[in-house]
Amino acid sequence: MIPADLCLRLVHLGLADHVDVVMAREPLPEQPYLFLAGPTPEAGSPVISWRPDAIVEAALQWARRRRPRRLAVVSPDSRGGVRADCY
Repeated sequence: MIPADLCLRLVHLGLADHVDVVMAREPLPEQPYLFLAGPTPEAGSPVISWRPDAIVEAALQWARRRRPRRLAVVSPDSRGGVRADCY
């Protein structure tokens, strides 16, 4: 699950204008995007997802290169932590 403070982190770092976060089962964007493949902590696990930090890092890298378009970061995590019944 992406923590609720991710948007605040992006705003605080001045990155909110450079990145859109697309979550599981949301439409893929028409802009350039990066898919965050990798292990997902099990539901109920005390392990936190590595993806929020990866989203911030991707936004930093994109902003530093002064790309004219926004980057969409696509995460297989579900918005609000709601998981599908079947994958």
